[in-house]
Amino acid sequence: LQGKPAAKSQAAPAPMVLVPASRVELEDSQVILDDESKGFHTSINRLQGSLDTRALPLLAFTLSGRTEGKERDDLSVAGEMDQRDDSLFSRLDLNNVPLARYLNYFLPGKGLRFESGSASLSVRLRRPANGEIEASGRAEITDGSLRIPGIAEPLTGLEGAVAFDPGTLHFRELRAHFLDSDWVATGAIDDLTAPSFDVEMHNPMFPLQ
Repeated sequence: LQGKPAAKSQAAPAPMVLVPASRVELEDSQVILDDESKGFHTSINRLQGSLDTRALPLLAFTLSGRTEGKERDDLSVAGEMDQRDDSLFSRLDLNNVPLARYLNYFLPGKGLRFESGSASLSVRLRRPANGEIEASGRAEITDGSLRIPGIAEPLTGLEGAVAFDPGTLHFRELRAHFLDSDWVATGAIDDLTAPSFDVEMHNPMFPLQ
């Protein structure tokens, strides 16, 4: 973490030292995110916000920043972490970020994968006591591409909203291009590592289900 922390505390000031009854303000900071297990690498720039330790061991945070070298803020996150058991509850919002990099990160590491396009995401992050982070939320997809195991051609031109959790994608009237035709799909894809489908597809030229 790099930047200009400005501590507001009853204790003697020390950059980024979290003590009871204190509030740390961040200005123009940078965070490097590097998750080798999922091949995820990015940085958040111009990070600003606050870390509130007045209710320790609960740490509350409200932050905003910029990803992908954006000129305006496109990330905001707020929530709290319990330092007694590392439990976490937060909401993350991302605006117009690369679909393959960010949405794939919240899905299983193998199986169905988004390959291109952009998305605006609203993600609920939860980590139970001493457990793993669980993510669920919604993505508004623009010009996306999705490759599904067992299907030779990817779905391209994806436009619409997708709700997701670690095991399922839900969608309603999601537009896609497949096998030289345009389709509108409603339903769900379950078990994203070995997908199964409960989907209705409509093509104006060929009204099949």
